[in-house]
Amino acid sequence: SEMSHPDRASSCARDVAAALYGKELGSQQDCDELWHRLSSLVEDGLSGLAGKPYGALQKAFELLFTGATYEMRLKTQIGDSTACGFAPVGPDREDAAKKPFLTIPVQPGNKTLKQALEEFTSWSSTGGDEVPWTQERFRRIPPFLCFASRQVSALEWEESLNLTRFVVPASASMQKSCYEQSKALQLQSELRDALEHLVPARRSAAKANAVSCRSLEAEVAKLADVCQHLDAQLEPLAAQIAELERSIGDGFEELDLEDFLVGAVDAAKVKSVIRERLGVDTVKLLADKLYDGGKPSETVAQLVQGTGACLSQAQADAMLAKLKSRWEDHHAHMFDIHGIVLYQGLGQWGHYVAFIRQADGPFLCFDDEQVRELPDAAAVRAEIAERGGEGLPASVRMVVFRRRITPADSELAPIELDGPQVSAVANGTPVNGTKREHTDCGGEGAAGDAKRPRT
Repeated sequence: SEMSHPDRASSCARDVAAALYGKELGSQQDCDELWHRLSSLVEDGLSGLAGKPYGALQKAFELLFTGATYEMRLKTQIGDSTACGFAPVGPDREDAAKKPFLTIPVQPGNKTLKQALEEFTSWSSTGGDEVPWTQERFRRIPPFLCFASRQVSALEWEESLNLTRFVVPASASMQKSCYEQSKALQLQSELRDALEHLVPARRSAAKANAVSCRSLEAEVAKLADVCQHLDAQLEPLAAQIAELERSIGDGFEELDLEDFLVGAVDAAKVKSVIRERLGVDTVKLLADKLYDGGKPSETVAQLVQGTGACLSQAQADAMLAKLKSRWEDHHAHMFDIHGIVLYQGLGQWGHYVAFIRQADGPFLCFDDEQVRELPDAAAVRAEIAERGGEGLPASVRMVVFRRRITPADSELAPIELDGPQVSAVANGTPVNGTKREHTDCGGEGAAGDAKRPRT
């Protein structure tokens, strides 16, 4: 096109928008859609130019912004359509082995971006019989990780995200616990949804029974029994979810307290001080109490110098050294807030504002032709809150995080992760010596119940 021709010195923002939107220029567009159109322009629109003058740009865009996942599946045990043991298998198609994504979707129920990240990678029910559960796992995490929301809502965005648990391979027991947690949360959601419809139905049936001279007594009683039975499932299910959350912790496999503190605090002190006095029974709780935020808490000094001191300085130092090492291992892959796109308005009428973090810390606020500097993330939050109070709702539509560079990194690069090889492909074509029979993950209507939409 004329805009992308190498002889053209520059293009204004409206030129780019015209190329992306065409006849739709001027109407409100979702920023996630814009991002995909920009990707299409870079990857496809510029590829047709003779000599490929923008090859470096295309490569840089893919390197910086495009991630990939692969799909794990749980298959129903042969001969039992209701049983699904935890024996996940890898992708059986090339398109499931390296699935590109530009953004991680923020679902309506997500209150934070951490929740969106966890939901994106959690086990998800397909609604099918043969493969009832699937999970997305990262194969590549781009250095600029984007989250997109298409809803008008209050979203609490974090200043930093810890992706270490998604990079470090989890043990089989941890994977199973995460699967059980996903199942329990799904069941809880379905039970609540069922009760949300059944309770009003029971009330309406009771009114109909009164009008019909008590001719519907049996039906009303059945509805009441069903509601009571379903409601009774919620309390033990909530307890199960809480226990799973406790055992999963931060998503890392942890040693027992005694094994973790060996060489630092003797077993007798672990029992009397750590377990009984502090009320701590896991390494995570110990870290939360004594080394939260990557720094020793005041409790450590109280254990050494306060009234009833019970640890020597040497014991405290040795324990803190272990907690420091644990903290560094668990925060090896951090991403920091880099940019925020705010939408202010309703429906087809609205206004976008962008906040971009600079290398030295402050943010620049881009509001059409006006550009202002905001000192920190707190000022950005205040600006967003103020805009939301101007008569039109203001909602965060896209958040971009930038990978934190460590001394071991020579440049800003994606995190490349190992993944399983494709064991088979569709239509019975043999791959790696394996022939795959045709399967149906969902059956009739499964497409609507499949894994959440990818973007």
